[in-house]
Amino acid sequence: MGNYIIQKCSMEHVKRYGEIYAGAFSCEPWNDHWKPEDAEVHVREILEMEQAYGLEYVVEGEILGFILGSSMLFSYGRTFEINDLAVAPECQGKGIGTILLERMLDDLKKMDMAGIHMITATDGYLPKFYEKYGFRKVTQVMLMGLEEDEEEEEKGTSDIIAERIKAGRDFIIGSDDVEGIPKDYATDQELKKPQPPLTKAPMTGQITDLPKDFSSLDIDNDFLRIINKRKSHRVYTDEEISITELSFLLWCTQGVKEIRGKSYATLRTVPSGGARHPFECYMAVRKVGGLEEGLYHYLPMTHQIEYLGTLDDMNAFISESLCEQTWAAKSSVVFYYSCVFYRAEWRYGVWAHGPVLIDSGHITENLYLASESIGLGGCAIAAVEPAPSNKAFGLDGAEESVFYAMTVGTVKEEDKEAEADFYAFLKEEGL
Repeated sequence: MGNYIIQKCSMEHVKRYGEIYAGAFSCEPWNDHWKPEDAEVHVREILEMEQAYGLEYVVEGEILGFILGSSMLFSYGRTFEINDLAVAPECQGKGIGTILLERMLDDLKKMDMAGIHMITATDGYLPKFYEKYGFRKVTQVMLMGLEEDEEEEEKGTSDIIAERIKAGRDFIIGSDDVEGIPKDYATDQELKKPQPPLTKAPMTGQITDLPKDFSSLDIDNDFLRIINKRKSHRVYTDEEISITELSFLLWCTQGVKEIRGKSYATLRTVPSGGARHPFECYMAVRKVGGLEEGLYHYLPMTHQIEYLGTLDDMNAFISESLCEQTWAAKSSVVFYYSCVFYRAEWRYGVWAHGPVLIDSGHITENLYLASESIGLGGCAIAAVEPAPSNKAFGLDGAEESVFYAMTVGTVKEEDKEAEADFYAFLKEEGL
């Protein structure tokens, strides 16, 4: 931008600041549609604060950008809030914002501020821009607001919901979206980085071998009949299933049939994109013959389970972890599926997460069919509370988190009416 000077903001230039602000914040990612005269008032009100401080970027007498904020005293010291950083739209992308921010941070350090903070957009390039200078997302506080105009509040809520719906649809169909992704981006597999382990290592030493001989089970081999009978069951008889039945269900949903290459991928009884199989299976066992009630983890490489411990109130945990769906606490076992994210991200990078959700459906459908084939019933559940689930199974919730579950238990034909009660609203509402 040639020769420039950085100087303190002045009330004499407030009209120009308003023009710049209106232009900048009417563009992406804000799209706020500011009027210059309103923006001028906004900037003026900040400048009129006793502790206001700002800098402007000037080339040949023309102001092309500015940064502005104010400080406030707290018990732990004075903190500064950067209220505005704006660059004229025609001058954006030329480093002006970077120069202003760096100069402002240098000045604030000399003022011995106890902290510096700001509010910015959650998407787009802005968070990454500020992260380069040490800013981090603060999770200890929340922004709360009270709208006096209820009509405007409703309109705002509607807009937010519409945006969230659009974001969800884009997530499903946007696997080819490359907006904001550097052209030289490469996945860790393409960069030849070591791949993560194919499965999680045992977490405890309390391991139980599972039977691999299923000949004792009365397995229905009529595939069409199984398909036609398959349905979600939410009413269970609260009886015990055998350890052989549990072994069968685990084998049908996560069993390892073969290892591809030296240790590149596992071929299992369910498909997975790139044979990544990023899932781990945990269980809340209530009534399984030969097993103590408690929490377990499946070890697919050796077809074993390990005991992770017990809980004071298993039924309460199941209900809490499944969003208070109390009916689930009568199942014989609840399967909890976690995702070890990097196992998929290593190969697919930023495009890993859509296939993860697709692959999780393969697991539960196999569990549905396997349960039906041996006379049991199940119900897949998306309403899972990650926090209590992760805490119970000892997961960090960041690199690995529970996100899906399925109940399986004993069922009987006479409970058809009880199952129908879950859909009583159809009659009540005339649907």
